[in-house]
Amino acid sequence: MITFSATIILNMSCMAGEPSLVMHYEMRVDNAGGIADCLVCHDNIIAKMGSFQLHRLGNSPNPLASHPVDVPYPAEWSGKSGFTPEADLTTAGLRLRDGKVVCTTCHDLRLQSKYFLAITQESSKLCYACHKL
Repeated sequence: MITFSATIILNMSCMAGEPSLVMHYEMRVDNAGGIADCLVCHDNIIAKMGSFQLHRLGNSPNPLASHPVDVPYPAEWSGKSGFTPEADLTTAGLRLRDGKVVCTTCHDLRLQSKYFLAITQESSKLCYACHKL
């Protein structure tokens, strides 16, 4: 049943004209997909992923293990200051989807880095790619 659901979502992404399918743990997935594509498996039942946030702030027991997803960039509640210009994110290796931070903004399934991170977490480089303090 779950595999069938994954196939439907992935085929819909492919039909939408996104030629970014990659192999991820023996499944063909859309590397440019939205959160629905990721949650097919990363629901904490099939794939354990710890905590993640969907439209919430600050409730994670470990703030470094989570980040709000499916939120506009820059965040509307932030006053839109202290963020890297959107055009510079692509140069840094980060991708927004329809102007929003999604799972694949920070995770690039084509990479073999730990957690498939697009930018290393060393010295908080991933965080500072967007957040200017």
